[in-house]
Amino acid sequence: QTCYADARVALVQHFRCVPACIAYSNSLFYHNKLQPRRLPPRSRRLEPALIDVRVPNATRRGKINEAEANALVRYLVDELAREDSEIKDASVGVISLGGVEQARLLRVKMLESLS
Repeated sequence: QTCYADARVALVQHFRCVPACIAYSNSLFYHNKLQPRRLPPRSRRLEPALIDVRVPNATRRGKINEAEANALVRYLVDELAREDSEIKDASVGVISLGGVEQARLLRVKMLESLS
């Protein structure tokens, strides 16, 4: 069942993600009424919270985008290998708007490359 923010019951506060991570859903589904309540202390913040990366020639085949998944995994592997990496000791979340199939592909590739 699908529920939208203007339905009878809707989420009002969000405690799991930083504001930048929920901005898309907040705008599209909650009419900017969702209040983000998680903001780590300045000493633990990663800025920016989101990074947009254009992947040239990335096209979807069916419901997956292999080039996009490979680029993301390559970025994470390279970033974690850096001595001065900000994410080395952090929890990293990946948001995929590509659907369940893309999320599964990303999970498999990350586990293979980062384990």
